[in-house]
Amino acid sequence: MNYEEDFRNSMNNYGIDHIKNLKKIHKHLKVSYFKPHLPKYLNFLPYLWRMRVARYFFYKLQIKSLPKVDVAHVVDHQYAHIVDNINAKRKIITVHDLQPIILQKRYNRNPLLFKYSIRHLNLFNKIITISNKSKYDLLKYTNAKKNKIQVLYQPSQDEFNNKNFNKKYIQRYINENRSIKILTYASAEYKNFDTSLKVLSRLSKKFPNSCILNFGKIANNPYENMKNKIIELPFMSRKNQNNIYRSADCLLFPSFFEGYGLPCVEAMNSNLPVISSNIPSIKEIMGNAGIYCKPLDVECFVKKITKLITNNKFYSKKKTQLKERKKFFDKRKYYKDLLKIYGVWSKLILNLK
Repeated sequence: MNYEEDFRNSMNNYGIDHIKNLKKIHKHLKVSYFKPHLPKYLNFLPYLWRMRVARYFFYKLQIKSLPKVDVAHVVDHQYAHIVDNINAKRKIITVHDLQPIILQKRYNRNPLLFKYSIRHLNLFNKIITISNKSKYDLLKYTNAKKNKIQVLYQPSQDEFNNKNFNKKYIQRYINENRSIKILTYASAEYKNFDTSLKVLSRLSKKFPNSCILNFGKIANNPYENMKNKIIELPFMSRKNQNNIYRSADCLLFPSFFEGYGLPCVEAMNSNLPVISSNIPSIKEIMGNAGIYCKPLDVECFVKKITKLITNNKFYSKKKTQLKERKKFFDKRKYYKDLLKIYGVWSKLILNLK
């Protein structure tokens, strides 16, 4: 899928990472990444309608014209409806989460097109999902068959394991006298950025030079008086994301919902302590390496961050637990299991560094 046109960089990265790593496995394994395109004559349409027309009509036509392959892997469940147009011996799909369905009452939305897409899940030979929580949701909210679902924990990429980071990179965005540097994500409503702002407001009374570094733009910031404490980081390479992770003091992640919580895994690999909401998916991923609070418990988040910053013994303990926990997300095992799902593992020798 053409996730660059769809402005879904995380999905584009997910697909490209698979291509990059699968190509390392064996010289006889031929892998390609199909990227359909939008006809230029649709540019007059508003973005949302342009993508809907493309996703549910033009992309299907383009996929239908492709030659037959042994294995086709759709890396995003929102494109499950293209399954009938895929010419492949074996069809695989990854389901990341069912957020539009699970949160539809909270945000008063009815995701009809999303529901239409996921009705096609059982037409795939195998359904990969990224956590046991997402597997539970699949069985609860869709018609997906249990024997078709397999959980594969997505590893973070090599850039986040690089200990030789640029310590001065963060100075492009903040000066050195910041007492606490909190990393956040505010890409969607369910990320609960309002709680992060309240936490920063409270922390600033004790640590006046505290700040938030947020990956991406922040919409509707109600705390106008805190603008100088909130830095919106631009889109950057994962190498530079690692520079930010390793220069921050903690990742604050009070999300209401996650299918997985990839930023937590990235932080873990960058050895950055994570203070998150106590929702099942993140506790499944972080284990005892995480620090948890209820999503709306501002007081708890403030106390945990303060303890992390002021208690060296606690901070060192969390760092040690992070190093142990990240071994759980082994890239070699992930791709070995993926090739088994593809049905080609027995024919190949894994050659990943």
